[in-house]
Amino acid sequence: MSCMTGIWLKVQQKTRRGKHMNKYCKADSKNFLTFLTDEPADKCKNVTDATFEEVMKSKVQDGVREYLKGKPFTDYQESPFFDKFLQWKEYEKQPINDKYFYEFRTLGKGGFGEVCAVQVKNTGQMYACKKLCKKRLKKKKGEKMALLEKKILEKVTAFFWSTWAMPMTTRPTCALL
Repeated sequence: MSCMTGIWLKVQQKTRRGKHMNKYCKADSKNFLTFLTDEPADKCKNVTDATFEEVMKSKVQDGVREYLKGKPFTDYQESPFFDKFLQWKEYEKQPINDKYFYEFRTLGKGGFGEVCAVQVKNTGQMYACKKLCKKRLKKKKGEKMALLEKKILEKVTAFFWSTWAMPMTTRPTCALL
């Protein structure tokens, strides 16, 4: 089964690559990267299936970066979207504490603490918050397990799992959201 999946992925990659070459790298295409100049433009026009990765990752990517540093970025800085971006970045810097959430109810209890349903006050977003009691963790020598669980939660990607959102620490507890 994995061999078939690998073959299918290679076919999909070649198909995508061909579509990108036809759409952006052919001079007669309406989506041709006209802002590229000199060597990146020549490399883009002469790209083949064999050199696609090398050309796109080096010369063309550098040419696009140079272009975006100019007028598009200054236009973006003057737009209201840039102000929203800066507001969001400032909001992200704020420390997270227990006053940031409404706690609804306990969903379950375990050996080291409990899981509660919480809601972010500003956005209304719902999370499950796992509160670990520091005293119980130390008493039962569960620090390594808690750190391992944290690492696992950071790597989990599933459609029902948003992400490892926000760690929060208070004096008696350590919370995982």
